[in-house]
Amino acid sequence: MAEALIKGIRDKDKGQAMKSLSPSQWKSEEISGTDIQRKDHGINKEVAASCDIIILAVKPQNMEAVLDEIANDITDKKMVVSIAAGITLSYLASKLKTELIIRVMPNTPALVQEGMSVMSLCGCFHGKELDMVKSILLSVGKVLVLPEEQMNAVTALSAAACLCSVIH
Repeated sequence: MAEALIKGIRDKDKGQAMKSLSPSQWKSEEISGTDIQRKDHGINKEVAASCDIIILAVKPQNMEAVLDEIANDITDKKMVVSIAAGITLSYLASKLKTELIIRVMPNTPALVQEGMSVMSLCGCFHGKELDMVKSILLSVGKVLVLPEEQMNAVTALSAAACLCSVIH
C-alpha cells in the first residue's frame, strides 16, 4: 500500500517532495517529481525527525517496534497517519507525543488509483491539516471519514472484498 501512495502522490503532484522508509529494506527514498534516489539508513528516526507528516505503512505486528523507535522524534507538531489494520487511535496516542493522529484503511484498488480510503481521526484537526492528508489519500482514490468505532468493520469489509476479488 505504501508503494500505491508513493505512486499516487508522485503522479498527482510532480513537485511533491517526500521521504519514505521501507522497514524490510531499511532504505529511504527521496522522491521529487519522478526521480527516486535510494539512500541507506539504519533507522526510521531520521525520516521521522525530518518529516511533517509520517505515514506508518507497516504491518500491524511491526507497529510497536516502529513506534518505539520513532517516538522521541514525533513532536506535537507532527502528523501521524497509520494504515495498519487494527491499530487504534488510542494505541497510537499512547505511544506518541502528538494528538494529530489519523487511522486510515485504504483498499486494494488504490494500487491503480481507484481506491476508497476510510479514515478516522481525533477532534483536534483543523481544515488545513486535514486537507493535507485528504490530498495524499485522494491521489489513490476517494476518501470517507468515519468514527473510530466503525474502523474495525471497515477493515473487515476491505479484507472480504479483497478475498472476493481474488476468488473471482
